[in-house]
Amino acid sequence: MASQQLVLRTDKRITPRPLGPGDWTTPPSGLVFPNLTGPITDGDYYKWTLDLDFDGPATQEVQNNFFSYGYGWDCIFSPFKGNKPDGMYFFFGLNPYLRLLNLGTAQTIFIGRGKSGSDNPWWVGGGAFTVSGDHKSGTMTYTGNYYCSNAKSIDISCSGNISEIDFTVSKYITS
Repeated sequence: MASQQLVLRTDKRITPRPLGPGDWTTPPSGLVFPNLTGPITDGDYYKWTLDLDFDGPATQEVQNNFFSYGYGWDCIFSPFKGNKPDGMYFFFGLNPYLRLLNLGTAQTIFIGRGKSGSDNPWWVGGGAFTVSGDHKSGTMTYTGNYYCSNAKSIDISCSGNISEIDFTVSKYITS
């Protein structure tokens, strides 16, 4: 594995903001910083491309760091596989910026590439996720008036496949 690429498809109300080196005092082992290009309009979605340069083995140490930052297995899922990785190659942090509220989320999402048998799927994790029983999708729910005066509940759903992750505002309730 050398040059990696991930396609993020987002609802037009969401802009991904990758964390950079300045966001960390001491980056954990396995953390990388992607270059983001886009968006390209794709129907009702934007399509973003994250390019990462990485070459190294999948290790338990990187997996442990990913699980630690992703709040453990209960908050981690893989849209392609659903099972736990055999090891992780790398991971990065992402803050979804919600255009409809003009604010970023309070919870960082971590996305990592790992090994599962002969496949190298992506995993997603974060403390704000409610993960499906099969660990193939997750939803972040925010309630109350934290983000703006009229938002009572916001759900951002996440799904995808081996090379793409989709983020969608699936519910936005104002009363």
